[in-house]
Amino acid sequence: MLIFLWDEGNAEHIGEHGVLPEDAEHVVRHARSPYPEKIGDNKLRVWGRTRDGEYLQVDFVHPADEEIGYESLTPEALSAMMDDDALFVRVIHAMPMTDNMKRQFKRRA
Repeated sequence: MLIFLWDEGNAEHIGEHGVLPEDAEHVVRHARSPYPEKIGDNKLRVWGRTRDGEYLQVDFVHPADEEIGYESLTPEALSAMMDDDALFVRVIHAMPMTDNMKRQFKRRA
């Protein structure tokens, strides 16, 4: 189970690129091989499509326990933490894919 960590900082950052948190979450949740791919410094990247068919790039990390602000978690997220399969995701960047990225993505699919 993926638990997404959103705060004003990361939600506003992707919003500057015209991306909504729910769209970034959808792309990460529906990642298909070869994604997610490692891009260094414990960062991962997914290329995919939103429910509306828009192409997005989403970069994220799996924060360490000490990096998680538990006070900001929803009751649902706190409950999900009891699940041994729970994995925290913090989106650090998301943007619409360029035409070149879309071509590469289609070749990989």
